[in-house]
Amino acid sequence: MKRASRIFSAFFARDLTMATSYRLDFVLSVGRALFPLLVLYLPAELMGDIESTREYGGFLPFSIIGVGTMNFFMATYGSFANGLRSEQSMGTLEAVLMAPITLPVLVLAAATWNFVWSAASAALFIGGGALLYDVALPGDFGLALLFVAVTTLVFVSIGIFSASFAMVWKRGDPIGPLVSTVFFLLGGIIYPPTILPAWLAALSSTLPITHAVEALREVLLQDAGFGQVAGHLWVLCSYALVLFPASLYAFARAVRKATRDGTLLQF
Repeated sequence: MKRASRIFSAFFARDLTMATSYRLDFVLSVGRALFPLLVLYLPAELMGDIESTREYGGFLPFSIIGVGTMNFFMATYGSFANGLRSEQSMGTLEAVLMAPITLPVLVLAAATWNFVWSAASAALFIGGGALLYDVALPGDFGLALLFVAVTTLVFVSIGIFSASFAMVWKRGDPIGPLVSTVFFLLGGIIYPPTILPAWLAALSSTLPITHAVEALREVLLQDAGFGQVAGHLWVLCSYALVLFPASLYAFARAVRKATRDGTLLQF
């Protein structure tokens, strides 16, 4: 455990140093994280009080939680493929893979900085929206963090699948665009799935992002207790238990194939 923590710290320190060395880009990234808050104000004013989001306090609270969590989870998802390409471009991937580190530790450590930054950006977005638009967040933050942790594991798994595809095929990953589009349109990010046609609403109910966002809204905006959101948690845990070991297996196979084909450092 102590050795794993040192590995995580080393990867985090390296990526933090690289990120903050480009100061202007670092400052601009903070601005990019907050800019959607201003964009959401206009449709909120245009739509006014609509019944489908009234139970959450209106469109602004509904969409702030939705967009903030979606951005966090999608950034977490993309961190693995992006980290892989970064290691390939710097010529360090082979050395990292040959280090005496277990594959799960390596995969997670390589995304530590992106995860921390994504979490900070999401917290800044939701907190900034709450302050800017006077949105009350009376819920249990500990329970909300539990949902964030479980859903992060689900998106980590999807991200590892994406990194596996990038390891073998290098470019043209179909997973990212498909996941981001379907999850954004059907996941209840800026409108409730209940307004969708019945068959799309049924499809939406099977997506992990739908359960994550709905649970976070109920916890943070409606002060729901564990019993009220336990169903969402079991669905997310089921996804995590299936996807995480499957994604590690897929990544290990992808590494072996790239090593055997001599394409490990190509990108």
